[in-house]
Amino acid sequence: MMKMNISEDLKDEFPIGMRVVAHPMPNDLFYHSFDGVVIGYHGEFITVRDQDDDCFDCEASQLKFRHDCEH
Repeated sequence: MMKMNISEDLKDEFPIGMRVVAHPMPNDLFYHSFDGVVIGYHGEFITVRDQDDDCFDCEASQLKFRHDCEH
């Protein structure tokens, strides 16, 4: 099975440093939505750091841009 990498379009849509709200999916390690910052990319996932400095790999469909702050 070939490992997928995140597309350049998604890197443009969710650049490193962007503030986002991450929403959980049924099999995620987090159970509630949280505010975070995009810190990198891991395969087909976007890595987001939360306010407690915990990091989670999220699918782009789980992330929404924080409209109330600059990135």
